[in-house]
Parts: sequence; structure tokens; C-alpha cells
Amino acid sequence: MTLSLIIYIIVTGVTFLLSILGLILSISGLSGWIIPTILFILAFIVLAIITALKIHKMLTDPAKKARFLSESTDDKYADFESETVVDEEVENHFEDESEDAFELVQANSKIFDKKFDTKAVGYWADAVKRFCRNKASLVCFILLAILILLSIFGEAISPYSADKPVNNRFRYLAPKWPLIEKLGILDGTSKVSEAMANTIVFVDDDARESFKYKDLLTNLDAEWYKPQDYNFESISNAQQYDSRFIVSMEAPKLIEKWERVRDIDGNVVMDPVTGEPQLYKAFYYTVTFKYDRYAYLMLEYVNQHRSTEEFVTYINNALKEEGIEKTINAATVKALIDSVPEVLSIDKQGNPIDKDGKPILDGDTSKYVYITPKRGVYYPELAKVVNDHLVSLFGVNSVEELAIYLKSASKTNQGNNFNIIIDPVIAGEITPSTCFVFGTDGIGRDMWCRIWSGLGLSMLIGLAVGIFSIVFGICWGAICGYYGGLADILMERFTDILVNVPSMIILTLLNLYMNTSGGGSVLVFILALIMTSWVGIASRTRIQFYRYKNREYVLASRTMGAKDRRLIFKHILPNGIGPLVNSAVSIIPASMRFETSMSYLGIASMSENSIGQIISSAKDFVTKPEAYLLLIPSIIFSIIMVSFSVMGLGLRDALNPSLRGS
Repeated sequence: MTLSLIIYIIVTGVTFLLSILGLILSISGLSGWIIPTILFILAFIVLAIITALKIHKMLTDPAKKARFLSESTDDKYADFESETVVDEEVENHFEDESEDAFELVQANSKIFDKKFDTKAVGYWADAVKRFCRNKASLVCFILLAILILLSIFGEAISPYSADKPVNNRFRYLAPKWPLIEKLGILDGTSKVSEAMANTIVFVDDDARESFKYKDLLTNLDAEWYKPQDYNFESISNAQQYDSRFIVSMEAPKLIEKWERVRDIDGNVVMDPVTGEPQLYKAFYYTVTFKYDRYAYLMLEYVNQHRSTEEFVTYINNALKEEGIEKTINAATVKALIDSVPEVLSIDKQGNPIDKDGKPILDGDTSKYVYITPKRGVYYPELAKVVNDHLVSLFGVNSVEELAIYLKSASKTNQGNNFNIIIDPVIAGEITPSTCFVFGTDGIGRDMWCRIWSGLGLSMLIGLAVGIFSIVFGICWGAICGYYGGLADILMERFTDILVNVPSMIILTLLNLYMNTSGGGSVLVFILALIMTSWVGIASRTRIQFYRYKNREYVLASRTMGAKDRRLIFKHILPNGIGPLVNSAVSIIPASMRFETSMSYLGIASMSENSIGQIISSAKDFVTKPEAYLLLIPSIIFSIIMVSFSVMGLGLRDALNPSLRGS
């Protein structure tokens, strides 16, 4: 039994024991063991399959079976350490046998040549077979094919746009993947670390009592832990989080920090002696928890409009999205406002008066609209009138069936303010199944669409530059290498001059010229890269032609009257194609890398969705929860670069005629 097989058996047993242990700990309720247990089970399955295959191969391979038997039995071959010694022993066993002991099996039959049953394998078929046998190149080819398809159709399969924000509330949403979210990873939760005071808010006292992590907070002093109740206005603050959507929480930590002393107006108090700001030691608790913003965003929220015209525009857009042809105008809204019955106000002494200034002595004031002397606020009656009108416009039975309805409105010297309550689920903004696979950026744009849009642009530039450079470079190098002489000298001196001109200078000059003449930046990039990228493959083509043009088969073909075109494309180029393929394939990722680098540095950018722009805008989030904005595009771009390189090496070996049949 070989040492490797023994190691495989031991490691398989260890992973099996770890899988059992992980299952026991997961069932017992310990958190954090679900993912390791799944990994141990997968590792055990893979190792068990490999071990079974090795044992099967050992039992079916005669040489390995003989070695195994020699190690496990006491036969006469047990002392031998290799199959060679066993074979010698078998040969010595027959040395004493006479010639009569052997018989020719086919002595009385005629032997004829048999016709080959297999078909001849062509050059390209053989190249495809050899490429498929290279597992690394085949995997990279499949990855590239998937990424190229996604760069073409990725944005189209998403309901969102790469340029338009999904919603201004959907900022910095973490990646969320269907099904995988149940494992506790990529579930859309964000890690938050904030000061304890006024950070966690509760709907009411019942929510505070039912908070599942309240045991972590009960020992904190009330001075540091000041939870507040939930309301629409305060929860929108980025520093406040609804307790209902906290998924997990760590124990709070007491922090000591020197803070600057400030006066009543908020100005820093300076030390009269040193002239430096006065400091004091502040103590406060910080807490770290995971927050489910996807669930929070499904709550109703307030959308405030500062004028009647804004309110009318918003309502009409909502009607249009619902396919309702009815509209509302500003005159209708003002008429509704004027239709509200008596307005209750107060005089200088604080006594209630009506809209004409007369004292109100009795009567039900619940239907009235209340106005303060400085700032008037319309309360329930105006909201009810407007909501009843919206119910008739949308054709529903009650305001609860609407995605939008009026909470309150105010009337000031500047005009009317309307506080609209929006239900994002009814409005279709978000649903329980809403997932952003790559998250969202700082203004609410879907990163899935942005990344594939930017990758498609890079692919377009890379393929355009690659196709031209390969065709032109091979033709240029073939002419230089095949004809040689003065033509080769002149053409080589031109390429020497061109190769020493930096691409950035060409890009800058073309950008200035094309912008003056109204050209596009995509064309600038392609032209700038085309002017220099073909030089490398042209030089390698020239070397290959010098190497093969005086071979015997080329001279024989020329002697038989073959023309230059046939010699170049039939005899010389196919034999030298191997090294050229690797160089040709490397042009595409090099062009993509140049475009990404220029976009990252801000020297030239064709789109806000360029991979370089996306990475540049996210470079400050390396150590923050929003690091996915940097990691995801970087990983995808790195996979593309590595895949092109490995696939190029595989194509080089597959298209090499000298390796045909190997």
C-alpha cells in the first residue's frame, strides 16, 4: 500500500470525524458551526471518492496488485521491491523448458494486414482534443465564455439600470444571494459599529421588552444606554437602527476618548494659557451588530413635498405607473384645501378663535385644522379629504389599499407641505424576494448592472484592438520575415520608432484632436491602442518566418511551383502559429488592463460604469462594511486576466503542429 493512499485514508477519516462533530454542535444550537460543517462534509465526500478510485486502481492494475500482494503475503516474490525483479524471476522460471513445450498459435493460418477502422484525425480536430485534455485551459475557457455572455446579457436580465438609481433609499445595500442567504452568508445583512447612545430604537415598550438581545444591555447604565421609540422622522437618520431588524449583536464595549470642550453655541473652548483646545475624557459604549436593511426598507416611509406642484407631479406619476389615465391638478388640490371646514387658531392670549378671528366657545374641535401663529399645520381633516380624493382616483375601496396616502399637510407663508406615507411593498419598490447579487453603490445603483456594463465596455475595446492587431501584425511580420532584404530593414525601423512612443502620449494627442472634432472617447481608446499593440505580434511573426522559410518542405513546395501566398499561409504560418497564439491572446487582456488603469487614475474615462471607475470610487472602503464595492469587481477582473493567460498557453500547445498526436 502506497504512502499517498495511507495519507488519503487518514485524512478522509479525520474529515468524517470533524463532520460528525460539526453536526452534533450545530444540532446543539451553537452558532457559527453550520458553514464549517458543510465544508467538512463536502471535503469528506471528495476525499472518499478519491480514496475509492485509488483503491480500485490498485486492485485492477496488475503491477500495483502484484506489489500489494508481495507486501501482504509470504510468497516467493515477497522480498522483491519492484515489478522488474518479479519479471526477471518469471523469465528464469522458463529457461529450463524445451522448445517443444511451446506452440505457435497461428502456425496453420495466414496473416493479412487489417484495414484501419478509425477515421483520420485532422489538424483542427486534433488541436481541439489536445486543448480539451488541458483541464486548466478548458476551465479558463468556460469561465471566459460565461463572463463574456454576462458582459453582453448581464444588464438585460436585471430589472434595473446601470445608470439610473433603483431608489435613493437603497444606498450601500450588501450583496444578497437567493438560497445561499439561508446559510448565513451573502444574506444582505450589514455589519454596523456605532456608539450606543440613541443608536438602537424601538417601536414601543413591548418591542423593548421582547428585544432578543436585551440581556446584553440590561447591565449598562441608563446614562449610556438611552433607547428611544421608533418614528418615521427619526428612523431615517443614518445613526439610528430599528431593533426589529438586528440579526445578531456583540456585547457593548466601554470606550474612553478625549473630546474637545464646546460652549453652548457649539464652539470649541480654547485654553487661555496654551492656546490649544480644552479636552475632557468622555466615556461611552459602542456596540457592533448585524442589521438587515432589506427588511427595514420594506417599512412605510415619509416622502415630503414642499409645494402643491411637487405633490401633484408625484401623484400623477404614480397614477401613470398604475396605468390610470386620470390626473390631478394644482387647482383641485387647492380646492380641497379650501374645502376644509373652520380653521381653529389661537389669539395672543391663547384663546381658540375661528378663521375670522371670532372666539370659539363650544363645539367639536376634532374636525378642525389647527394653526399656530407662526407656522400653520393642517392635521387630520385635510389629510382625510385628500386621501378620499386619491381613493376615488385610484379606484380602490380604502386608503389602506393605496401604496401612497397623505399623512399630514402644513400651510405656511411659503406654501403647502405634504407628508406622503409610501408603502414600498405595495408600490413595488421592494418585495421579500428582492435581491441585489452584487449590492448597491452610494446612490442606489445596482452593482450587478454596473459591473457587467463596465466589463462589456472593456471587452469591446479588448476585442476590437485584439482583432485588428492580430490581423495587421501577422501580415506585417509575414512580409518582413518572408521577403527580408530592404523591405525588412525599412519596416523594422518603422516599428522600432513606433514601439518607443508611449501609448499614453498617443492617447492624449488623439483625445485632444477627437474632442476638438467631436469624436467619442471609445474610438480614442481603440485607435490609441491599435497604433502600438500590433508591433509585438508583428515582431514574433517575423522571427517565426525567418525560422521556417528555409525548411526542406518549404523549398520543396517552392520547387513544385507553389506561390508566395500558399507558402506563407499553408506551410510557414501554421508551423509557427504556436508562439503567435499566446501573443495574440495576450493583446486582449492587455488592452482591457490599459483601459481600466486609465479609468482608475482618472486620466481618461469613457463611462461611470468602467471597471476602473468603480474600483477607484470604492478604494476608501477597504476596511469598511462596503468593501464589497471594491472586492467584487476586482475579483472578476482578476479572473478574466488569469483566464486569458492560462487559455493562451493552452492554445499555444494545442495549435503547435509538432505536438500533433501527443
